[in-house]
Amino acid sequence: GTVGAQKRVLRDILGQLRTIATHEGVIADDASLSLLAEAGDGSMRDALSIMDQAIASATLVNGKAHLVADQIRELMGSVPNDVFERLLEAISAGQTAAVITELNTLLNAGNSPAALARQFVRYLRNALMARIGGENTDLLQISADERARAGRSAMLFSEEDLTRFLQVMLRTFDELNYRQEQRFHLELGLVKLVHLQRLL
Repeated sequence: GTVGAQKRVLRDILGQLRTIATHEGVIADDASLSLLAEAGDGSMRDALSIMDQAIASATLVNGKAHLVADQIRELMGSVPNDVFERLLEAISAGQTAAVITELNTLLNAGNSPAALARQFVRYLRNALMARIGGENTDLLQISADERARAGRSAMLFSEEDLTRFLQVMLRTFDELNYRQEQRFHLELGLVKLVHLQRLL
């Protein structure tokens, strides 16, 4: 199916990035290479482009570029996933104010609504896969720490809840692409998740 195909593409890209890193004498752990593979969204060329930028701005260790996850997140304009873990905890507890405050902090720090929505969709997808197959499932091509995080988030909700959340956020992400006032639409999308959880 589609998930299987996506998984194969990610795994292929991850393998190629690992080979390139070794060949170029670049020090990179699985967490940073997984982030690069995800950042490419299925495109090897995009993943390589971000990898080139990361190498150019990397710290040198014994003359070798050293890639770390935080530096790649910065290049991607993404935020650490513990933010999304906190958001889901607040949604699980029905705390609208906490959700909006967290989002407000992220937006005021200069993160774009579209980038946040994209990353949250990816995080929800990982939580759903962890709910379906457990945190060690082959459906997740992420580091051990991120698997554990996705597993914790997955346990807060049922498979049906996470599926509905993913549908709402995918629709929100689509709407951000062609609407003004992106911030308002992202806020509304997150408030909908809190209301969904309360209804359930």
